[in-house]
Amino acid sequence: MEVGMTYGDVHVHIDASDAGRERLRLAARIAAFSGAHVTGYFINVPPQPLSNIELMSDAGLRSNADGDELKVMVEARERELWHTEAAFKAQMKEAGIEATWSAVPGDSFSALNPDAVYGDLTILGDAALPASTAAATYFAGRLAYTSGRPVLRLSSAAKAASVGTRILIAWKESREAARAVADAIPLLKQASFVALMQVVEPSREIRDGLDALEKIVVHLRHFGIRAERYVVQAPRFETGRELLAHADR
Repeated sequence: MEVGMTYGDVHVHIDASDAGRERLRLAARIAAFSGAHVTGYFINVPPQPLSNIELMSDAGLRSNADGDELKVMVEARERELWHTEAAFKAQMKEAGIEATWSAVPGDSFSALNPDAVYGDLTILGDAALPASTAAATYFAGRLAYTSGRPVLRLSSAAKAASVGTRILIAWKESREAARAVADAIPLLKQASFVALMQVVEPSREIRDGLDALEKIVVHLRHFGIRAERYVVQAPRFETGRELLAHADR
């Protein structure tokens, strides 16, 4: 049995934003080459009306917003949910992809945790939930940690058509890096260019890093993936900067 060769179940968080639609397109693209089932998740954040917040007037007296505000906010949220669900189902039907729609209540991405453990890949954006008061800065990392499953965080500026065509792997001889590469095999097989990069301390030789990378290069070759090797010397605190600089090339 070949392990890590394909995705069977892709989860994607979507909303009515342009970025949400790009995540939906990406999920459809991945499902098309992997034969995966797609589950679309809409996190239904409860409205937080101003009427729940005590406002202080210039005279120091407390006042409240219009009582109809909550009704208006609920109706707007329901319209957003309806339009997002319709767009999801239309996209999946057009692509001929087996799919399931799920609207889950919650005010943070932790609402996805119960189902994320059953997915081969969860696709998230890089923005906090609208109207959420419990947004976590590192929500993608938290979801990956709590679910034990891979998470793909898509920039709000990214376009689905180009995502994954050129892939840079930040490599380190560790269980975390090995797991990340294994989980990404289906995406790596579709990429037109794959690069492996390791940042070593200035006290280490470049050759040491190249030798270490050669082992993972050979491993990927067994999957039909050809990857280039890059090693740079830098202090540990500059590792992130070096990786980002290389990714921009």
